Amino acid sequence: MATLTTTQTSPSLLGGVVIIGGTIIGAGMFSLPVVMSGAWFFWSMAALIFTWFCMLHSGLMILEANLNYRIGSSFDTITKDLLGKGWNVVNGISIAFVLYILTYAYISASGSILHHTFAEMSLNVPARAAGFGFALLVAFVVWLSTKAVSRMTAIVLGAKVITFFLT
Repeated sequence: MATLTTTQTSPSLLGGVVIIGGTIIGAGMFSLPVVMSGAWFFWSMAALIFTWFCMLHSGLMILEANLNYRIGSSFDTITKDLLGKGWNVVNGISIAFVLYILTYAYISASGSILHHTFAEMSLNVPARAAGFGFALLVAFVVWLSTKAVSRMTAIVLGAKVITFFLT
């Protein structure tokens, strides 16, 4: 009788860094110019510094909380243990809301960008269809594996860096 053995590999550090870096840079590139367009330089810098301060300290607080839990503990488990069931529900709804808004922003912005790109190539593709196609492509990459996500993100992030230096 043959036995099947599986080996568990640890996740790639570079893959995690690329996924988080791509998310941060992508969200910033889509939203910051639009949001800060009417705020002028001083107020834009004040808002960015305040946002940086809040994100730094919330990240440090999450890190400190994670140090007291075993590897693999979920954010849900940590929140439930530290804040109780009621705040855990509020936290879950808040995270779901933020993820929904980010998904909407990425799909609508990518649809608009692809619509204008196709228009430059004399192809008439509606913005909604381009956004839907982009969402299907991203969903397919996510469905493949986390390794596919990290590789695709590394390619896109590398392209962003190259185009930054070329312009």
